[in-house]
Amino acid sequence: MSKYLLVLLALFSLNVSGQQYPNPKFGAVTKEELSQKTFPIDSAADAVVLYEKGTVNFFYKDNSTGFYIETEVHVRKKILKSSALSLGVVVIPYYMGSVGAEEQIVDLKASTYNIENGQIVKNEVDSKSTFTEKIQDKYYQKKLTFPNVKEGSVIEYKYLIRSPLAVRDKPKTWYFQGSIPTLWSELVMTIPSHFYYQMIVGGYLPLFVSEQEKVSVGMGHSQLDTDGVKYRVVIKDAPAFKNEPYITTSEDYLSKVDFELSQVSIPGQSVKSYSVSWEDLDKTLLESDNWGMRLRRSNYLKEAVEQLKTVPDMNERLAKAHSFMTGRFKWNGNTGLWLREDLKKVYDNKTGSASELNMCMLTLLRELDFKAHPVILSTRENGKINPAFPLIDRFDYTMVMVELNDEKIFIDITDELLKPGSIPEDCLNHIARLVKPGGGEIIEIIDKDKYKELESFTIRIDAENNKVSGNYSNFGSGHYARDLRASYMAVGEEKFKKELSESANKRLTVSNIELADFKDKFKNTTIKFDFEVDEEPVNPDVWYIDPMFFGKIEKNPFLKKEREFPVDFGHLTEQTVMGTYVIPEGFVVDELPKSLGLSLPDGGGKFTYICSQADGKVQLVSKLIISKAMFYAENYHELKDFYQRIVQKHAEQIILKKKI
Repeated sequence: MSKYLLVLLALFSLNVSGQQYPNPKFGAVTKEELSQKTFPIDSAADAVVLYEKGTVNFFYKDNSTGFYIETEVHVRKKILKSSALSLGVVVIPYYMGSVGAEEQIVDLKASTYNIENGQIVKNEVDSKSTFTEKIQDKYYQKKLTFPNVKEGSVIEYKYLIRSPLAVRDKPKTWYFQGSIPTLWSELVMTIPSHFYYQMIVGGYLPLFVSEQEKVSVGMGHSQLDTDGVKYRVVIKDAPAFKNEPYITTSEDYLSKVDFELSQVSIPGQSVKSYSVSWEDLDKTLLESDNWGMRLRRSNYLKEAVEQLKTVPDMNERLAKAHSFMTGRFKWNGNTGLWLREDLKKVYDNKTGSASELNMCMLTLLRELDFKAHPVILSTRENGKINPAFPLIDRFDYTMVMVELNDEKIFIDITDELLKPGSIPEDCLNHIARLVKPGGGEIIEIIDKDKYKELESFTIRIDAENNKVSGNYSNFGSGHYARDLRASYMAVGEEKFKKELSESANKRLTVSNIELADFKDKFKNTTIKFDFEVDEEPVNPDVWYIDPMFFGKIEKNPFLKKEREFPVDFGHLTEQTVMGTYVIPEGFVVDELPKSLGLSLPDGGGKFTYICSQADGKVQLVSKLIISKAMFYAENYHELKDFYQRIVQKHAEQIILKKKI
């Protein structure tokens, strides 16, 4: 049993039966609920969920339909501001397949409640305000439009959805947290012994209630009646989930309960096990006609192999193979683990999904005598992988890993601007699965490239004519260079120069822009230009100079007082600014920023700021290094303070005064 499942069961073993549960009767909205205008959980909220409850049960219908899951949902929301009136439209998604393989929504009730002339007025959602809309093939949604919704309204709805196991083999994910605060969110599940589920509690909010009890379960068919376990899980006062800087998908952080079917044991039938080990998952992939078996054909690569094998040095061979494939292919933008097309067809058509392109690359690398293996992962948009649960459907991407000279190099050919060892940002999701017969393993995704930028400038002050001019250089590598090249290729050189001139600094007039190595991904990008400052000093005898004329960090990206989940930068960062200020004749330095050194805990990063004077010049060096891709919530305050002190230091000025 996994340690995660053990933790979950331990949570459910807590004895909290003495807790007082709100259990409002449907339709019994109170004057207190209608009159309340703010809530302590979030006084600025434009709406709150007063109460929501999901109740899940299993039944057996007949030999045609078999087992089905019945989920009753009851929701009561309060509208506090006009900005939340859109909550008066509710959609309920469902599946409509063939007869017996369709979800049914029954017992749907919905109403709006307001106080008018001191009395509670109820407006029901009738058939004219209920619509059925097709989302895509076999997927529909029931759309409810609540009448008379305004500030102060309470809307309430309740429905039952029946889902045959042929359509849905597990209860839907229950979310305790959403876009508005939730005062009480409760899930009650009665799971018969015929079914065994892994239940995965996600998110960062503590469970307020977690309990279980053994019960007898009536299945609607006496021969299938059995015992089971009734679970109750509650989160109280869940704040609204708000996206913050440096996170992956919200699915990684929302508090929820998810389910995975592990085993079905029906009387008179053989036990069906759906649990797999990581070794089972590897074997399934390698033996699949839509994945591993596609690697067996390689004749279509014969010409490329013959040409590339003439390169004797293996590092150079890898670089040339990478350039050949990225130059040949155009990624169609699709992800997904499974290969829809034969790899020869992908090669001939010169386009395909990320997994298809990278599996072509894997085939080529093996033919070129590289020790190469497929690596499966979940993109940042798709969510993180839990290493305790080997679930194929949680993966949506395939890359390649090459072992060369005692080094493990990740290869991806979806982006022609990245070189071998550099990983697309959406794939920087920390862990992945290396797939190989009998020896797969969970591995860490490590990107060889940082987001690295070096800015250098010299500024000359002509005090006699009240003019400031200088020259600037920018050197980029890793993901920073990749982003520059992407912008360059998107608009062309002339427009790129124009946009660069306009964005460099609003106080500047830029000239003589030079660009170098923007078309060679194996070199650092270089930008150079001259500039003049358009502003004149208010007092010609006192000059206020901004040391961080370029590269200034003006705002702290971490503004919240508290943060419940990690800060995920994705990649490592190194940003350096080096400036030289030539002090004009007749002036002296009256005030100079003090030097500063900062460090983050556990080697997470450091900041160095040195401002010094010598030989008629002021020299500045500002260097920020982020050495960890992820910082956990307990380090948030240190990270927030770290950036705040950088902002403060970057705001300081040099003061020059005319000699008396």
